[in-house]
Amino acid sequence: MKTIIYLLLSFFLIATSAENREEFILYSYFALGILFVFFSIYVFIYYKKKIKRTKDMERLTSSLYSKVVGVTFKNDDGSSRQNNIKKYVKEGNELYVKGYNYKGKSAVAILAKENKMNTQIGNLSAELVKDLSYLPADTEFMIIAKNITGGTTDKKTVGVNIEILSSRRI
Repeated sequence: MKTIIYLLLSFFLIATSAENREEFILYSYFALGILFVFFSIYVFIYYKKKIKRTKDMERLTSSLYSKVVGVTFKNDDGSSRQNNIKKYVKEGNELYVKGYNYKGKSAVAILAKENKMNTQIGNLSAELVKDLSYLPADTEFMIIAKNITGGTTDKKTVGVNIEILSSRRI
């Protein structure tokens, strides 16, 4: 992005050094044209991602609401799930899942995107994992953070309510 700004500034500087009005107008239109092209590419990429997510959500036919459990525990790397929720989870964000074993039982971690990495904010409840385990293996899921709870003077602990969208009837 900085490169584009420097490029445009240099075009405008060239335009101001034009010897006559026609050159100035020509250089200015050229700079505006380049700005328009780069802006169009940026908008196209941004909305292409947004459209893909919307189409993915439309394909998912069933949903249920739940909450993330285990939000007060520390992660294996020592990070605080409470801090991870405060920093990386916003209403409407897509969350990710990762299966693992906890004391010999299946568990599902809920992850939030932290830069290019995922960081754990909690788990799906054991009962919900058991219920979802009966669905066919090719079932697609999308998890959306519906709202953040707590974080007030009365209730300092934060939590996350989620919507689980599924390609199969839950």
